[in-house]
Formats: sequence, C-alpha cells, structure tokens
Amino acid sequence: LVALVLGVKISNTISIPIHIAAEIAITMAKGDFSKSIEEKYFKGRRDEIGYLFQALAQMNNDLKTLITTIAQKDEALHINQALDNANTSVLIADNTRKIIYMNQAAVRLFTEKQAAIRQYLLHFQADSLLNSSIDTFHPNPTHLHELLEQLTTTYSTTLEIGGLNIEMKVNPVMNAEGQRFGWVSEFYDRTAEIATEQEINAAVLAASHGDFNQRVNISDKTGFLKTFSDKLNQTLDCYQQMIRELMYVFAAIANGDLTKGITKDYAGSLEQLKDDVNITVVTLTHVISTVKQVANTVNLAVEEVLRSNISLSQRTSAQASSLEQTVASMEEMITTVQQNADNAQQANKLAANAREQAELGKQVVEAASSAMVEINQSSQLVADIIGVVDEIAFQTELLALNAAIEAAHAGEQGRGFAVVAQEVRRLAGRSAAAAKEIKDLTKDSLNKVEEGTHLVNQSGTTLEEIVVAAKKVSDIVSDIAAISREQTVGIQQINGVIAQLDDMTQKNSVLVRDVATVTETLKEQADNLNDHFYFFKTDKENAP
Repeated sequence: LVALVLGVKISNTISIPIHIAAEIAITMAKGDFSKSIEEKYFKGRRDEIGYLFQALAQMNNDLKTLITTIAQKDEALHINQALDNANTSVLIADNTRKIIYMNQAAVRLFTEKQAAIRQYLLHFQADSLLNSSIDTFHPNPTHLHELLEQLTTTYSTTLEIGGLNIEMKVNPVMNAEGQRFGWVSEFYDRTAEIATEQEINAAVLAASHGDFNQRVNISDKTGFLKTFSDKLNQTLDCYQQMIRELMYVFAAIANGDLTKGITKDYAGSLEQLKDDVNITVVTLTHVISTVKQVANTVNLAVEEVLRSNISLSQRTSAQASSLEQTVASMEEMITTVQQNADNAQQANKLAANAREQAELGKQVVEAASSAMVEINQSSQLVADIIGVVDEIAFQTELLALNAAIEAAHAGEQGRGFAVVAQEVRRLAGRSAAAAKEIKDLTKDSLNKVEEGTHLVNQSGTTLEEIVVAAKKVSDIVSDIAAISREQTVGIQQINGVIAQLDDMTQKNSVLVRDVATVTETLKEQADNLNDHFYFFKTDKENAP
C-alpha cells in the first residue's frame, strides 16, 4: 500500500508535469507561442522539473520575441520597398531632425525641381539631403523647430516656391508607448494639378458666365489630368453646340419663325432638352395657329357684337325717348285724371247739394200741394158761401121786387119804401153781380187751384224723380270720383313703373355706351392680337 501511494505521488509529481512539458514543447515546435506556462509548475520548485518549466517559459518568451523581431524586420523591409516604389515623395527624419530616409520619388522630385527650389532656398542641394537636417526646407529653422516640437497630428501646407506648388504633410512617428522617434514628411508636386485646376476653373467660370469658347490645353498634360481635361473640353464642345442650336432656335422664335428646331444628336439630359425644345416649338406652333384662329373668330364676333351693340344703342335711345314722352303723357294724364277726380268730387258735392235741394223742393211741393188742397177746400167753401150769398142776393132781390110792387100798390105812401126797395134791389143786384163775379173768380180760382194742384202734384212727382235721379247721379259721381281716385293711384303707380323703366333704360343706354366703348377697345385689342400673332410664321401657313 505504501508503495502504491508512493507510486501515485511520484506519478503526480513527475509524470504529469513531464507530460505537460512535452505538450508545451510540441506546441512551441509547431510555432504557437501564444500559450503561457503557468507559474504553478515552476514557482517554489527547486528541482529539475521546476528548472525545466522555467527553461521552457524563458525559451517561449525568447522565441516569441525573436519571431516578432523577425516579423517586424520583414514588415519594415516590405514597408521600405513599398516606400521606395511609392509615387509620393517621402522623407523620414529622426528626433534630431536629421533626414534618415528618402524614397526614389523624393529623390526624383527634388532633383528635377532643384533649380526652381533654389530661387527660394539658395543653398538647396538635392543630392545632399540624406543625413542632412530637415531645416534645409525652411528659411526660418527656429519656427520649424517650434512647429515640429508641438506637432501631435498631421500638419499640412503648400509650398509656393519658384513657380512650384508642392503640398507637404508632416506627421510625428510614435511608438506604442506614445514616444516620438521622429517625423515622416510627404511631398506632392501639385504644380501641374493646380495649373490644370486653374485652367479648368477659368473654363468653368467662363461657361458659368455664358462663354463656352474657352478650353483646357491638353498638349502639356498626361495621365488623369489629360483625360479629365479632354473630357471637360468635349463636354464644353457639346454644351457650346447645344447653346448655339438653342440660340439659333430661340432667335428664330424671337423673329416669329416657328419652323426651326434642334437637329444635332445628343445624349442623356441634352437629348431630353433637345426633345423638350422641339416639342415646345411644335406645341407653340400649334398654340399660335389655334390662337390665330381663335383671334380671327374673336375679331369677327367682336365686330358682330359691335354692330349689334350699335343697333341696340339706337333702339335703347329710341326706347328712352319714347319712355320720356310716355312719362310726360302719363304726367299729363295724371293731371287730367286728377282734375277729373277733383271735378267728380266737386260734382259729387254739387249732386249731393242738388239732391238735398230736390229733397227740400219735394218737401216744399208737398207742402204746396197740401196748401193747394186746403186752398181748394177753402175756395170750395168760399164758393159755397158765395152761393149762399148769391142765393141771399137773389132772395133779397125778389123780396125787394115784391117790396117795390107792394110800394107801388101803396102809392105815395109806398114811394119811400119803393125807393128803399129799389135801392135794396139795386144792392141786391150788385151783390148778386158781385157774388157772380166772385163765384166766377172762385170757380176760376178753383180751376186754377185744381190745375195748380195738378201741377204741384206733377212737380212733386218730377221732384221725386229728380231726387231719385239726383241720388243716382250722386252715386254715379261718387263712383266716378272713387274710380278717378283709383285711376289716379293706378296711373301714379304706372307712372312710377314707367319712371323706373325710364331710369333703367337710361342706365341701359349708359351701359350700352360703355359696352360699345369696351367693345371698340376689345376690337382694337383683337386687331392688335391678330397683328402680333401674324408676326409668327408656322409650317401650316406654308402648307398647300
């Protein structure tokens, strides 16, 4: 058992670590140095196993460092080769500002531009730049020192020297810990680029101001600048041709010629512009032709309206004159009807008075008739009395005659009595004669009274008829007066309507005159419109 426990202990102490060490060695042999050896395998151990793991750990670190260094050198070699073959001119200076590297592009640049650079830097020598100070590139080294010492990011500037435009970019070179090892500078000759840019700007600026005659010179250019400049010139040619065709078409339109169009071939938006312009000309031609026809129609319609308006004006004036005469006649009629109404009213009053007088006359006649009846009765009574008187006178005469006879018989004694009897007889005769006359007069009076009574009765009948007639006349006159008043009101209303018609006719006459003026103006405008549209020439006018 002790041997077994001892065997397990030896296995855990020796066999397992050796197995782990073998696995680590195999991994390192495969080139994988990423795995680190845990300290538990060698920390605190002073035996061969501990030394073995320490050795493996040291070897892993050394191999990793060696491989990293080799990789960095290989990468630096590749970077150096890349910089040597780069088109950009590169200079590298260390912390002492000594140039430690120049690629081939930098050598070519400074060699080719040496004469121009010397106009700015008199002592510039292209073949002596390597291992010289970077102060060579600045006339004021102190300012350059301050700039480089404070530089933490990219510094860009353009050096304008001797007619050259060289763009320079300077970057500090830092390690992972942020320590600066030096500076790397890039130089790019932009002289041709800027010159081309200026030429392009001049051509574009001229084109923006409507001058498409300027072009970029491509004889001194190569590569992209030549290709770009040539394409720009082609673009300007195309736009200039389009502008000339547009000017030609619009000049023709300005002169009234709608038969011209754009005929050259274009592409893209210019082809669309060509189609739009040609369609616009066709549409404008159609519109002008249609408007010409409409203008002619409008002109004819305006002339017809003008003639009709003149006729309407004449009729309106005649109607206004007739209405004025009608108004005057209606005013006279109103006056006449008013007078008739007044006369009818007056006649009504007179008829009423006549009726009243006839009523009074009737009453008087009735009273006269009554009086005549009474007179007739009195006359009859008088006649009766006169008859009695006549009878008395007759008897008296008879008595007087008898007395005279008796007095005659008496003789002398009866003479006096005879005289008296004779006188009585004479008086009786006179009384009889007077009674007869009175009787005749009374009879005549009775006849006349009867005739008067008859006449009075006729007068009463007539007056009664007069009263009835007067009443009818009064009623008729009242009706006439009422009708006259109604006629007056109606005629006044008619007169008001006619006055309104007259006012409306006068206003219509004014409106007709205004319409005539507007129509004449419209005709002038239509004629002017025709004159303007006949300025345009279209294909339809030339069509057979």
